[in-house]
Amino acid sequence: MKRDEGVAETTIDKFVSGNMQEYPHQPLPLKKIIKNSLSITWENKFSLFFTLIIPYSLAAFLALMQIQSTSFYGPIAGFAIISLSSLISVLYTVSCHRFVLLGKSSVPFWGILVPAKREIRFWGWTITLFLIFGIFGMLIAIAIGLTGLLFGLLKVIPQSFIFILLVFPLGYLFSRWVLIFPAVAIDERPGLAWA
Repeated sequence: MKRDEGVAETTIDKFVSGNMQEYPHQPLPLKKIIKNSLSITWENKFSLFFTLIIPYSLAAFLALMQIQSTSFYGPIAGFAIISLSSLISVLYTVSCHRFVLLGKSSVPFWGILVPAKREIRFWGWTITLFLIFGIFGMLIAIAIGLTGLLFGLLKVIPQSFIFILLVFPLGYLFSRWVLIFPAVAIDERPGLAWA
């Protein structure tokens, strides 16, 4: 991991002592992480602007293309535009994570414009977690629907209670698993068990 020399501490320097494998056993100082991430971003706003302007402009252009894709280009082109748009989103998301966590020297001046293994891994994790939570979401909807059918007429168990029982564990998993993204962005190789 390449870090800026002679520059104020990066977010990682402030909060991670030792290697990343030791970090999950320590409580996360969320307020400090958010505060320092925002201050690093504000202090480097112009550098960050140039790092993100090309990927963000491409994403905005593709978003406009996506509006017209199904009616003008057809469904296959629409899927291709959505896929390319999500890959470009990964490029600027990885650029942001690296900029804040490792410092501005860890990202090229104009940002990451060509996906490498790191970005493809990040994209893969995005798709994987999207599918996992999509499946969980469908199971929750089925469970709520079934409880509505079974108990709705009797008014024994309110559906909101079932929803809360099912969503809290999913929310906990989600809050843990999203830690994979910054780790992948800084070239760590985490897994679901790591998070």
